[in-house]
Amino acid sequence: MTGPTTRRGRVVSMPGQSTVPTFDSAFAAAVKLADQIRPDVATELRQVPTEPTGDVAPVIAVVGEVNQGKSSLINALLGRPGLSPARFTVHTQTHLVFRAGERDSAVVHLVGPDGTAADRTVPASLTEVADWAARDDPPVAFVDVTVRSAWPDDVVLVDTPGVGGLDGRHGTVALAAAERATALLFVTGADRPFGAPELEFLSRAAARIDLVVFVLTRIGRVAGWQEVLEANQRDLARVAPRFAGATWIPVETTLAEEAIELLGGRPGDPHVDSVADADSAEATDLWEESGLRELTDHLETAVRTRAAELVGRNALRAARTVLEELRRSGQASLATLTADPALVERLEQEQDRLRALKTGQSRWSTDLEQHLAHVRIDLRDELGVAVNRMRTSWRDRVQDRNRAPSPEETERWADELADELATLADTLIEGARRRFAEAAKALFAELALGEQLLDDLADLGVRAAATAGPDLRPARRRMTGQDGADALMGVMMGSGIATGVGTGVAALFGATVLTGGAALVVGLLGGVGGFAFRKWVRQDRMRSEDLRAAINGWITEGQQVLGNRIERVTVDARTTIATVFRSTLEETLEEVNRQVAQSRAAADLDDKKVSAERKQLTEQHRRLDKACASIDEVLQQRSTGDEQGVVAGGGDR
Repeated sequence: MTGPTTRRGRVVSMPGQSTVPTFDSAFAAAVKLADQIRPDVATELRQVPTEPTGDVAPVIAVVGEVNQGKSSLINALLGRPGLSPARFTVHTQTHLVFRAGERDSAVVHLVGPDGTAADRTVPASLTEVADWAARDDPPVAFVDVTVRSAWPDDVVLVDTPGVGGLDGRHGTVALAAAERATALLFVTGADRPFGAPELEFLSRAAARIDLVVFVLTRIGRVAGWQEVLEANQRDLARVAPRFAGATWIPVETTLAEEAIELLGGRPGDPHVDSVADADSAEATDLWEESGLRELTDHLETAVRTRAAELVGRNALRAARTVLEELRRSGQASLATLTADPALVERLEQEQDRLRALKTGQSRWSTDLEQHLAHVRIDLRDELGVAVNRMRTSWRDRVQDRNRAPSPEETERWADELADELATLADTLIEGARRRFAEAAKALFAELALGEQLLDDLADLGVRAAATAGPDLRPARRRMTGQDGADALMGVMMGSGIATGVGTGVAALFGATVLTGGAALVVGLLGGVGGFAFRKWVRQDRMRSEDLRAAINGWITEGQQVLGNRIERVTVDARTTIATVFRSTLEETLEEVNRQVAQSRAAADLDDKKVSAERKQLTEQHRRLDKACASIDEVLQQRSTGDEQGVVAGGGDR
């Protein structure tokens, strides 16, 4: 049984009890130890908030890939369907901050010259939020939105840019928002299991955020959603074991929207006018069936009432991540004292090759340009064939009719054409993703040998430190050939998680631009295109020849849009792949240089000095191991409810 807790939920020791680490002692020990090894790292660690400051409200960052129902979920939680624009994430790295208040309002915070949020703000109406969120000029940092809602006025919701694809910066923005948040609400659809970008994001988020609540959307539209849920849980247990028993809440936001429409707001909203008892009862049932009541109740108990404790737990997670990185660095230093001379010689040869690769950029750059040129040609050929087939099919369909279609039929045809164009866009984007991944994999193969040699050295460091305790170091995160291909597959997905933030190339890759407009095609053709076609239908009232001309015109316009996007996506892909490769090359070469230098320095030491250094590094390893164990003990002193293996809402909704 643990001792009493402070108001922040921290366990304290009582006289006569065995001493257990407290939050404060564990965090202070981590900072002190980091200060002795890397003072610069300790300085950064001291800046991590360990408790709520002032009247800052707890923040729930809502993260997920594009088109997984994230914005619809936020709108349902706020009781305001359509408020958070579902497609804003394909344009910018803007995030939207939502809070409850006495009146509706919005304030736009613009990006300053140095890339940070400036003091310059612009007032806006709620109807202008979507427009501001989609703007590139002037660049918007975030939009702060206040709405009259039943949502707690002391909890902030942040709608982050989607993870992974259209713009690689989105991964950095989403993870940065998560790191500043009190808790994370991770949203994914029931139509498919987790992709590689989502799992990569979650493995990184696990190091910095204590509480993640998972929401599975669209369960009413997918018969086998339970199988998808189970697959996601298995994948989580593999890549982020801490989330193996996390809470999952299945929801169907369309039911929640029906409830909101019946009441004019969320059930329990004091601003909602009275309605008929029958409507009120039906709305309550719909809200319950949607899973939103279960979700709001869970967020109340798991986040709102524990906000202060979660801030502290997040700080401990950050401290542990820092200590693990220091352990890895120490193991690398140990490796240089024990490395086989033959391995060091091979590393020196690889050093020369990487230097030549860096100075001879024109060769690999030309190869990449040629590869992507072939990709662009293939995609345009596929587009031409698909459009000709589509045009023939629709021409025959119109000609087979002996009368003009009714307005209802024409509306239905408009929907079908928009869907067909959107499906074509999806197919081409998938083809681009696959081909870009192949190009990246071929290029990153140039770095495979250096990566393997560095891994061999790291393994030596692990064995050298074995006497200090079990190895707890995190997996190495450098971008290898397959990693590069996987990440590029991720950034083509229309989300933002592909790499997240961190040190070295992972951070650089997460901050680069890739397929700026690719997934926007789906929005243009499936949304704007479909709307405009229907508008034309309403205006011209459909003679058969007009319908045929309109269909042909829209197919032609769709071909032009897709063709332009292919050109733009290919250019963006080339820039990103080259940037990522250059960054990875520099990081790999830098580490090879460091290991070679340390190995040469170690070779000049006599046995006595080598023994002394090894002893010092081993003791450092032991102290870091002890500090990590102390943090783990504090984190385990209170079960958090979100890690108890309970899948909320497991019924057949």
